[in-house]
Amino acid sequence: MYPTVYTEDAKPYAGKGPHTLELRFHLDYKSLPARWSPPDNETHTAQLIVCEYVEEAGLTDTQCEYRGHDQVWLMQARATYLLLEAKTSELITSFKVDGATTCPAVLSYDPDGPRPTHVRAAMDEAEIIRNLRPYVEGERKRQ
Repeated sequence: MYPTVYTEDAKPYAGKGPHTLELRFHLDYKSLPARWSPPDNETHTAQLIVCEYVEEAGLTDTQCEYRGHDQVWLMQARATYLLLEAKTSELITSFKVDGATTCPAVLSYDPDGPRPTHVRAAMDEAEIIRNLRPYVEGERKRQ
């Protein structure tokens, strides 16, 4: 076990849920159930950590339309998610989610940088939640 900021303060992943969860994503997932998060004033106490690793799979022939941008192409992606016990860094489970086949509603980019020519497909939040739910809301599980 490698010490992390969670080693001392995190609660063990044990017993019945719900088990609190912190996200380590490239994107901000606002639609995850609020009851899954530790209280704001209790930093580094989450029982579980989920990490997202996105692999871009190549440009599609789908052109996305955003006001003020010409030819923004959809980049297909797939993400691997690792669910870890925060206190011990033990791998609880892993799963993959494919990116959407439609353009994201918003194009985010650095306004001081170059205009983007492609946008990465968004991950299916419902699928992420479906995969996490048994571990977060149920009794402790191992794969």
